[in-house]
Amino acid sequence: MTPGQVYREGAYKGLIMGGYLTLLSICTLTSHLSSFASIMTLALLISTPVITFRLMAASFRKYQCVANFSSLWMLGISIFIGGSLICAVTTFAYLQIFDPTYFYDRSTETLAALEKIPELADSDLTRSLRIVVDGGLLPSIIEYCIQMMLATIFCGSILSILIAPFVRMLRRKQK
Repeated sequence: MTPGQVYREGAYKGLIMGGYLTLLSICTLTSHLSSFASIMTLALLISTPVITFRLMAASFRKYQCVANFSSLWMLGISIFIGGSLICAVTTFAYLQIFDPTYFYDRSTETLAALEKIPELADSDLTRSLRIVVDGGLLPSIIEYCIQMMLATIFCGSILSILIAPFVRMLRRKQK
């Protein structure tokens, strides 16, 4: 695969990954409302390596299994860059429109739960969380989305480096 093919395939497959990561993000953000969303989040997290493998393998087969390890790794990174950008934009829109007080609400719920437990009521965790909530130090929606995007790209890079050798094994199976 040439570098142009790697980036082009990464962009195309990034659209699919963007939808997948968006679904994962929305399920995560709504998991406090429904146990089904929590189960879906877990299922989506567990299936992420499989989805990544299938997207990378489809591109590998499309170009007659001609790609070295570094090209496959870069393909995975490109897929996650495109997917993370889409996910970050849609997550920002979701939080901005439907749940602008998400972080404050979840933090105050957690603080209330911690204060009800006698062993944790005076813990450093509870005091620190109280300082963060009272001081308005919670992340803004855009800060969260940017941090989520960077973390997803980093984790996707690590996942891609682990999956690339398995994708290359497809060449041996086809001979």
